[in-house]
Amino acid sequence: MDQTEKPWNNLYTINLDVTPGQTLLSNTSNELKMDAKPRGVALIFVTVPELALEAERYRSIFQQLLFEPVICPALTRDQTVAKLSEMADTNTKYKGDAFIMMFIGHGYNERIIGWSAFPQWPPAPRDVLPIRDIVAMFSKTRCRPLAQKAKLFIFNTCSEMSGTECVAPGFVNSQSIDTMASLDTNWKNDNKLTHVIYACSQGSKAWHEPVNGAIGHVSVFGQALSHTIAQYSWQKNLYQLFVMSVNRMEEELKRMDKTNCQTEIKMVTVDKKLFFNPGLCAMTTVLSPPVTMLMARSVTAIALVTSIATDGDNTVRTNTERTLLLSRRDTISSTDTQTVTEP
Repeated sequence: MDQTEKPWNNLYTINLDVTPGQTLLSNTSNELKMDAKPRGVALIFVTVPELALEAERYRSIFQQLLFEPVICPALTRDQTVAKLSEMADTNTKYKGDAFIMMFIGHGYNERIIGWSAFPQWPPAPRDVLPIRDIVAMFSKTRCRPLAQKAKLFIFNTCSEMSGTECVAPGFVNSQSIDTMASLDTNWKNDNKLTHVIYACSQGSKAWHEPVNGAIGHVSVFGQALSHTIAQYSWQKNLYQLFVMSVNRMEEELKRMDKTNCQTEIKMVTVDKKLFFNPGLCAMTTVLSPPVTMLMARSVTAIALVTSIATDGDNTVRTNTERTLLLSRRDTISSTDTQTVTEP
């Protein structure tokens, strides 16, 4: 890598400026083009209050990539399925080139854990959602409107809810493709436009940490991926962005002297030459009504702009952060007021 491609230093602002593209880059296949405006919908699920502002950062990034981002905070497993079903089960033609789902929260063994009023470890089965089931909702045979569209699923998870440094050594495999055991070969061959990136840290302190800056907390993988997309998406394809993010994360763990806390990384069909082409488009399109309704019905539609509110303690918070914190407070309040009747 020459000096002109030297990675940016870590920034701890909420928003990052995405470097705009200079010319449209795409594969010869229409299935891999990325030039519509808007590009499509990006759903961002976040269940950890400390990383609410990291979700806001990705909202800004996806918006600069010309997607219509929707943040979905503090959703249970069933609410997550319902939100995804609104997108996957529509019969209306999808206007756009791609669909993105990002999840920032707890997970393990290629599964995510929905928000719970009473979290536990191991998680209750009712709170667990296999990634296999998520991507199956958008399979070529089930989700016809998105059958010929690129679909990107990004999972940034931690497999331990306590404040441990590292439960067990993870691993980074930046050169391997199609490593998710839960997705069989036949399914992957039939759904080559589905791209999955799965990062799972072993222990919350290996996953995210407080920083001095407006963003407050960042996850190691989220920080690496956000900077890489912002700096390089104008010229690098999805696979290159992924490998560069993993390399940046490895360097960051070395700098933090946490090489024993490597993050488990897996990916599926991320070998396609798919470019984001930030800021560039060939034509203007309009989102179909079901997509617009989905955004309007979102519990965080007001967070489509980075609105700010002040809590009673005069702490300035975004609506996403407030939703996550209020969910936590409501849980504590309901627990404190419960009465126990002796048998």
